[in-house]
Order: sequence, then structure tokens, then C-alpha cells
Amino acid sequence: MSALMTAEEFFAWCHRKENADKNYELIRGEVPEFPLAGTKHGATCANAARIFGNYVHQYKRGHACCGTGIIWERNPDTVIGPDVSYFTKIVRYEDLSPGYSDRKPVLVIDVLSPKDHLSRFAQRLQWFLRWGVLLIWVLDSEEGTVTVYRPAGPPEALKVDEELTGSDILPDFRCRVADFFRLPGETSA
Repeated sequence: MSALMTAEEFFAWCHRKENADKNYELIRGEVPEFPLAGTKHGATCANAARIFGNYVHQYKRGHACCGTGIIWERNPDTVIGPDVSYFTKIVRYEDLSPGYSDRKPVLVIDVLSPKDHLSRFAQRLQWFLRWGVLLIWVLDSEEGTVTVYRPAGPPEALKVDEELTGSDILPDFRCRVADFFRLPGETSA
């Protein structure tokens, strides 16, 4: 691709038949392809969505989305889809757009993949923080850890035997880090 794409062109391009089952993001108008993640990554993402989704439904605070493209910047456009995003604004399901959102989430949950390049991932974290995300949880399924990033202060790495809280951003949220890294019926990660 020689010309820079807009978010709208990218949405249409991603939904072409020949691009099905591929993983793309739009980074400043350009489309790098990322390999699809493996089963452990997918199970960790599903656990994160279930755990956080249960919190959202229990406390009826905003809504969560999985793998949803979010327009982070324009001219040139950047569309990135975190594994789980949390929005505090209350909207009706019928009012959700079938396309990408330009609303920024309060929380982003991303699961590291063995194929993630650390420099690309570090850039992604900096973008999220610069764009106003208040809380980022990075789940590492290989290490069994969750690293918490906030706009101020150093990252906080939590091990599998520790508890993750939502601090002041997500009142009442608590879960054991181990819960992200096990399948139904397992008692330990």
C-alpha cells in the first residue's frame, strides 16, 4: 500500500474477503500485519473478558469491548484494538457503532503474545498513556504476571499469587492474578 489509509478505508479493507482471519492494525495510516495469536493467548483474553465483563455487569458501570478497533489519532489515522477496553460512558447497545469508535477507554487490557516485539509493545503503551487511558493491565501468560501501568508512577508487576485491584479507577474490582491464567475447573495456575 502506497497511500496512507483513513480509519474508514481501513475498516472497509479489513472486511474484504481476502483479509478475513488476519490480524491488522492501522498505525499512522499504514497497515502492518501481525500473526494471529495462539491458544494460550486466546484463553487468557477470554478469561480477561469474562472476569472484567462480570465486574461491569455486576456494578452496571459503563461497558467493555473485546478486540474493538479504536481510532486513537487522525491525519494520519491510527486504529488499535486492545484485547479488552472499558468505557465509562453509559450507552445503549443499539447506539453502538458497527465501525470503529473514536471514544477513548478508561482501561485497556492487553495480553502479551510470544510474537510481540517489546519495542512495538512499549510504543503501544506510551500511546495509550498519552491518549488518556487511566489504567492499563498487561497480562503475560508465559510468566503468569499482570503489570499495571498508570499515567503517573512506575509500573507495578503482580505475580500469580497476588491480587489485582482497580484502585480508585474501578472501585470494588478485585481478582486474583491466577484467575487470568487457568481454565474452568483448575484450582491453580
